[in-house]
Amino acid sequence: MKKTFLISILTIFFLTACEEEGTLTGASWRLTGLADNETGQLIAPEESIRDTKINSPITISFTDTQATGTACVNNFFSLVKIEGDRLNISNIGATRKAGSNDMMKLEQHFFDTLIRANRFEIKKGVLTLFDEAGTKLMTFAENRLENTAWILTAVNDGDALVSVSADFPADIEFGKDYSVYGSDGVNRYFGSYTEKAGNAISFSDLGATLMAGPEEAMKAAEQFRTLLGKAAAFTISGATLKMKDENGSVILVFTEKPQPKAENTQEK
Repeated sequence: MKKTFLISILTIFFLTACEEEGTLTGASWRLTGLADNETGQLIAPEESIRDTKINSPITISFTDTQATGTACVNNFFSLVKIEGDRLNISNIGATRKAGSNDMMKLEQHFFDTLIRANRFEIKKGVLTLFDEAGTKLMTFAENRLENTAWILTAVNDGDALVSVSADFPADIEFGKDYSVYGSDGVNRYFGSYTEKAGNAISFSDLGATLMAGPEEAMKAAEQFRTLLGKAAAFTISGATLKMKDENGSVILVFTEKPQPKAENTQEK
């Protein structure tokens, strides 16, 4: 009997551990659902905007004591207390940029709802915040691309994936606040990206420097930027990032850029 009881406890523990994925801190989260003022139903934040587009995605990142992020207009910061799955957010402050009436209302609604959060759970890459009564307040998707860097290894030439020469230094880096930048092999480029449910992605406002290079390199650089503009979805498997077009065809392949080794500063 005791042995059976112990196995049951271990089984419950294992199943519970499998349900919980990821940690609250050390990740960037993008708002995907926010409780509506009138119905209480979770709706996508962009559905609250009628006259204009949201300036930037609503995001949040946690440390053990603070939360920071971007609302649809301003950057914000707050104090945080985390105990197990319990969460207390207080003293929310923000920058003072102005936006349309719709955006400012959505931003204030986000702040008002965020401060009501009392508990959280993470399942399958989705962060959900609840109030004291257990009502869902908002959901977030983890931004897996932020603060990552990748080297281009293959491109789709229209017929098949073709390996890129090691001498062609094209790469891509994803920074904070959905910024993107890198080298197309000849010029530096920069812009922004949007990540949506189902690993959907799109790039916008891409600009580049105007340096010239050998004809072959210039053609390869133009091909890379063209394919980047066609990206509609991405997948990450280990150290490999793949970009796919709207038809699901792989058009760009990257490998994770090695992190520089920390220098040994120990005095001899």
